[in-house]
Amino acid sequence: MKNKLIIIGLALVFPAYLLAQTPTLDGFQKQLVELARQVFLLQEKVEDQPILGGGQFINECNLTSTSTQTSATSSTRYLTTGSATSTILTCSTESAEVVDVNFFFYASSTATKFYWKLQFSNNNQDWFDQDASTASANNVEVTHGASGVTHNVTPGSTATTTRNLDVNPVASKYMRVLLNLAGANGSVWLQQVRREPR
Repeated sequence: MKNKLIIIGLALVFPAYLLAQTPTLDGFQKQLVELARQVFLLQEKVEDQPILGGGQFINECNLTSTSTQTSATSSTRYLTTGSATSTILTCSTESAEVVDVNFFFYASSTATKFYWKLQFSNNNQDWFDQDASTASANNVEVTHGASGVTHNVTPGSTATTTRNLDVNPVASKYMRVLLNLAGANGSVWLQQVRREPR
């Protein structure tokens, strides 16, 4: 897109210089210098313009109270203890370079403990856990965990607690967040924010 705009700019500017040029070498050199300056200014203007998907945050995928995806909401989901996976947010991450996962936690008690897992898929059916591993002292053997990585946070208060999780890089077409809690009930809201490379 930038190159097209620069070419259009040259097509508009250069003919005017050809019509106004003088036969002297000195005059022609001055015109070339001025033309280079105009191209530089045009390129600066083009670079200042936002490009859709070019390093911009796009495709916000948010949790709503009915587990659907929408463009913008901050409605929290109420979770209860003792249940299995209480909340799942699945989003497309195709073409994403980086994904931010943003959380709002609200604990009903200082005992509330929120848990979440990240899973990845290329077909939105077969899901793979985030892996954790440890290497031996001499780095000749790598031991992987019996289950996928589980994240947790205990806010310790009944105020709103926020967290940001950076997932970088992202290779899968889909990513989902699985949530539950223990200790006491609470509410949660989260979103996935995808950024594409330039």
